[in-house]
Amino acid sequence: MHNLNERVFKELYPDANGLAPERWLSQEVTELALTYDGLDDMPLPSIYPLGYLSLNGATDSTDIAKSLQMEESDVLDYLEFLVSYRFVQECNLTGDYKLTDKGEDAYSAIGRNIIKRKRFELKRQYESIEAIYNNMDQF
Repeated sequence: MHNLNERVFKELYPDANGLAPERWLSQEVTELALTYDGLDDMPLPSIYPLGYLSLNGATDSTDIAKSLQMEESDVLDYLEFLVSYRFVQECNLTGDYKLTDKGEDAYSAIGRNIIKRKRFELKRQYESIEAIYNNMDQF
């Protein structure tokens, strides 16, 4: 399961794939907003700390910022938002952040939608290349 979660996270993270986040992420998040209160208000980069927490478990903001190569102040803003909508909770003793059940469910739903979208786009690209390949003798 951890390996699958890591693979989904890599597909979501902008440096890992050729999909531009502004093109697909907001649409996927908006689609799920009826199910998960606050998702449509979420700053889109909040998905990265959410995914990081899903993959790594309870972690502090410094580790999240370093791992995602983000400014810690931005990560703290995203975490504050995620806490306010109960996607994430902060541990009072350690200062670590961890996903709530709602956060885990929302992240999984977004991840599933992204994989479906990427599969669709790749299939469309493949079919286009396959059509060209099948007609190579005319080239």
